[in-house]
Amino acid sequence: MKRIRKLMPVNVYDIAKTQSYLRDMASKGYFLKKLTVFAYFEKGDPEETTYRLEPLMRKEERPDEEQLAHYHRYGWEYVCTVNKAFHIYKTNKEEYTEIHTDPIIQSYAFEYVNKNLKFSYAMSIVLWPLAVFMILFPMLVHSHPVLAAVKYGNITYQVMLLLLAFVSIKQVFSNRKKLNLLLNQLKSGAGMSQKSSYRPDYRPYIYNGLIMFFSALTILVSIFSFTARWERDLEEHHGRTPSIQLTDIEKDPGFEREMDLYKGNHIAYEWTELASGIYEIHERGVLPGQMWEDQSGEYSPSLRTEFFQLRVGFLAEPMFQELIDDETALYRHESMIYQELADTGFDRAVLIEVRELQMFFGILDKDVLSVRYHGYEDLAGHIDEMYDHVKSFQ
Repeated sequence: MKRIRKLMPVNVYDIAKTQSYLRDMASKGYFLKKLTVFAYFEKGDPEETTYRLEPLMRKEERPDEEQLAHYHRYGWEYVCTVNKAFHIYKTNKEEYTEIHTDPIIQSYAFEYVNKNLKFSYAMSIVLWPLAVFMILFPMLVHSHPVLAAVKYGNITYQVMLLLLAFVSIKQVFSNRKKLNLLLNQLKSGAGMSQKSSYRPDYRPYIYNGLIMFFSALTILVSIFSFTARWERDLEEHHGRTPSIQLTDIEKDPGFEREMDLYKGNHIAYEWTELASGIYEIHERGVLPGQMWEDQSGEYSPSLRTEFFQLRVGFLAEPMFQELIDDETALYRHESMIYQELADTGFDRAVLIEVRELQMFFGILDKDVLSVRYHGYEDLAGHIDEMYDHVKSFQ
């Protein structure tokens, strides 16, 4: 006979509610055959059936034959074992003998389950804070958390792990609380309630569904970000670029661009959860016959551009500040000229000069631009051009 799978609307550690739910299902013609993540029923004629959850006394997959025969003599039929914690029995007799009549003796039967839960509870108290710390560690200790999150992604992966940790600890705490209440009740001599009204609660399935969703999303994001990225020589790139190029700054007719892809003059694209596009452009060149002022070698200016198309606007400001902090970290003890620029077209614009190095940072809507020029020309004279490039690239 075909089994019908249904969501389990009650927690099995709510024993009375579980027994009531299974009794109600039997009265509709659905008889439990297996209980795992889902409940599996066989459809038949409706029949009044009583169910009991019997705690395991030791580690076992199912009761032994002697125990099955003992319960059978009292009219109870074994159904299945769930969570390595309970055997489930049923009877369709109107008059039946309860499996347990002495609540104190019955409490002993729950000690094995309680012992296992105690261990899980203790491990959760120790490991859960550690797990959360390890998941959030990159964000907590990184000096530039927004920059790292935008450039390297992994947001969906961290959300999935946090959700998994939350669901696990919530389940352990909830089960232990329910079992403790029951044990205290039994040890006081009060009998366990065998029936209880219940309200369907499908939150565990919602939590597990969210975990599965973020797990699948993490895989898809990883695949897409890997396949979407590309890198090519600027000479072979015929599309638009998000900012000016080195040849727009170095106007000397003798200037020669470096032709080696790995030394300079290449453009790369990446995609992450927080940025629909991350462009990085490296350019280098030489001006034969001209030397650096310190006579360290032939004049070889360079330009590096980073452009971030953020998905959410509120990240633009912290991203802007962290880019500035990251780029200037090596020059904190040197003389630095910092200028906040107005009337540039950008929402915010900053120009920083350190010796022959000039750095420009700009925000326009959700886009953030970083331009790092190493040379003797005036980068400030090209801000309007940079704005036009960013505006047309949006």
